[in-house]
Amino acid sequence: MKNVKTTIIHTILVGCATLSLIGCASSLDYQAPLSLYEERNPQEALVSLQEHEASYLKEDGAIVYGLNAGMVAHSAGFFDESNTYFGLAEKGIAASYTTSVSKNVASYLVSENMRSYDSPHYEDIYTNLFKALNYYKMGNTQDAMVEVRQMNDKISYYQNETPLPEDERVHYDAFKYEYTNYPPLTNSGLAQYLSALLSYEYGDDNYFDVSLKKIDNALKTEGAFYDQDAYQTIEKLHSLDADSTVLSFLSFSGLAPQKVETSSRGALIREAYKDKDGYYHRALYNDIVYSIPMVRNSQIKFVRVNIDGNVSLLEPFENISTIAFSSMVKKSKAEYTRSFIRILTREIGKAVVNEQAESNEEKDFASFFSSALNLFTAISERADVRCSLFFPARSWIQCFSVAPGVHSIRVEYLNSNGFIIDCQSFENYNVVQGKANLIETVSPL
Repeated sequence: MKNVKTTIIHTILVGCATLSLIGCASSLDYQAPLSLYEERNPQEALVSLQEHEASYLKEDGAIVYGLNAGMVAHSAGFFDESNTYFGLAEKGIAASYTTSVSKNVASYLVSENMRSYDSPHYEDIYTNLFKALNYYKMGNTQDAMVEVRQMNDKISYYQNETPLPEDERVHYDAFKYEYTNYPPLTNSGLAQYLSALLSYEYGDDNYFDVSLKKIDNALKTEGAFYDQDAYQTIEKLHSLDADSTVLSFLSFSGLAPQKVETSSRGALIREAYKDKDGYYHRALYNDIVYSIPMVRNSQIKFVRVNIDGNVSLLEPFENISTIAFSSMVKKSKAEYTRSFIRILTREIGKAVVNEQAESNEEKDFASFFSSALNLFTAISERADVRCSLFFPARSWIQCFSVAPGVHSIRVEYLNSNGFIIDCQSFENYNVVQGKANLIETVSPL
């Protein structure tokens, strides 16, 4: 028994020391770049990320860092650099499907943060959207179209995931938020909107028509992700021909949900009972620690555009926040299950040691082991709150027929009182006949 005690004590001490490092490693702070980004200073936010790149890559991995740096670089106007970062994330996501099985199995027994980052599907999908926008802004329409098609391919692939039961609801009382269980995304109207504009500019009439039909279908089948059943913007696109001169807009606002740690009381033994040998067993509850998505509210309620003094509203389009939340909550439920299994496994271990210790009159050791394992659990049980932090929450669209030539354009973001809280100007913007003339803007507010 002495050798067994020594081995167990040594294992617990080493485990606590190791897992304390793991727990610290999983909480790398993004507050500095995030604050700069929310202050509408993406250039400085990118510098802040790059200054600590080695640490972010070591602690959070290539996927999370690539997604964060990619989106910030895009907003800062460094489009080629943005695609490099997004490419890094894409490679990491692809590799995660063939990651070490033993490493992920270990998380059932040790710590959630030992797992390779399990990216919610929306991150992978919207990576291609912003890569497409990057290519478009660099004047490469063909590669932009390739990225949109890859986005559609990923949506088709991910829609085969097993949905949650239709009658299931997840209540997040701490945030007074109720999750409505939406089915997996099967068609992105936003991807088709960009596809239609790119096809128009590229001169691919067939793909242009297909994209418009897919938008109409998305509005019918994915209604939960859109505020309207029909859009004037889409009706205008249907009327375009080769001789048209169109000025189109795609704006983004807010920030998508982020993961936060929470816990809930889980019942390992719901009611006290006596076993067949007459021993009494008390009810046993324990804290199950896991992450949940938290919606980040946006101040922006309207987006409007001023073209040569003429003011019009953009239409609220695809709700990225809702899609992201739906994608993230499925990961959250899996994390809860793994956390429950770890707690249950440790409680069984405590029970076995207690039984052996009592039979050998080693009650002091049993008490020590129980306390040490509780400490081990407290240190190791940390939710995996890694996630992308800079993707937008909402998209807005509009297009106008204008005369070819130079125009003065200003995109304005308004709060609920109608005050302008952010804006981006495009002086002497040259509108070319037969082109998409797409103006894209991003505001994190």
